[in-house]
Amino acid sequence: MAPLLLENTVLGGLLILLTALMRWAFRGRLNPNVTLICWAVCLGRLLTPFRWRSGLSLYVPPGYNRGIIPANPSYSAAAPGQTQGPVFVLAAYLLVAAVLGALCLISWRSTRRRVWNVRKVGRDDRRYPLLPRGTTLREGNMRGAPLTFGVTRPQVVVTPGLGEAEERFVLTHEGVHAMRRDNLWHYVMTAALLVHWFNPLVWLMAGLLRRDVELSCDRAALKLLGADQRAAYAYALINLSVRERRPLFIHCFSPKRTVEERIHAVMDGKRTTALSLLAALLLFLGTVTLATSPAKADMPDVDGDVESPAEDTQEQEKPELPSGGHRSTVCILEPTGELIDGRTNEIVPGVRIDMDAFMEALEAALQRYEELAETDPAEEPPETSLI
Repeated sequence: MAPLLLENTVLGGLLILLTALMRWAFRGRLNPNVTLICWAVCLGRLLTPFRWRSGLSLYVPPGYNRGIIPANPSYSAAAPGQTQGPVFVLAAYLLVAAVLGALCLISWRSTRRRVWNVRKVGRDDRRYPLLPRGTTLREGNMRGAPLTFGVTRPQVVVTPGLGEAEERFVLTHEGVHAMRRDNLWHYVMTAALLVHWFNPLVWLMAGLLRRDVELSCDRAALKLLGADQRAAYAYALINLSVRERRPLFIHCFSPKRTVEERIHAVMDGKRTTALSLLAALLLFLGTVTLATSPAKADMPDVDGDVESPAEDTQEQEKPELPSGGHRSTVCILEPTGELIDGRTNEIVPGVRIDMDAFMEALEAALQRYEELAETDPAEEPPETSLI
């Protein structure tokens, strides 16, 4: 499992780097939904328990060349009773992952308790039409509000004292989060961090993913509000960011300059379709060449068993004795050691007998047969075979 984990973190890191560079190169001109698709591919590469294989892969595992297997491959399975790698490395990895997981769980439970302590707004409230069905609205002074908590039963928390326009912007934005179940992104991202906590590129992805989720949500909210509300929406973002304090689990991946990026994206509002198509093409090429393992014939499987095209070739080139549906047939052994097919009188390709060894074995068998023939007929000779 360790080789697969390291391969996932290396190839997933290459995809993350490619997406981050693409995001930086286009500088806000890229549709955030396209970058979310890129992050989804990265998460899939990091968390899938199997290899993505491609004949166009440029990745070569350490100690391996295509079609060539070293004498002691690094992916070979350990002998019985032996372990691969120091035990303390595995123990340290699991310990750090367990500590991070415990911190995330404590933070999630703390946030959940705070959300449930906020007063629930009745269903007859005039603000409910701005939220999707199945969403519960809560209002109160909570650290980090406004926010959306949960996936299956989203809870939208808003603070009292918001202006009418500002409240409409907030509810529309949080309603989009609840409708799209955006918190799933953060749950899956947290799982990737727990598995690949030692990879700094995964932590970089966590921050960028958080930004792109918010950018995509702003884009969807402005479609509902109308393009003429861009300036007022951006002004509401500024007001909220001044008094905003996010709880750890909700926005622990969101740097402060995310607000600045969101404001620029809201006021610009332009996304080039051609650049989005180019980004999709780059993602596809990067996935096929950088984020995949070589074809199965060139790689060991997950358990460490080496598979080589050389072995497959040897198996394919094993000569088959001519037969009419079965292997028993008449063959003639030439003094040179070659076998002649008794039916076609042709030499059987790839088969050659060591005549010296064959004659020695034949003489030993005949000598044994003569010894058995000289024994007392009353005694039942033991079972034997000439070969």
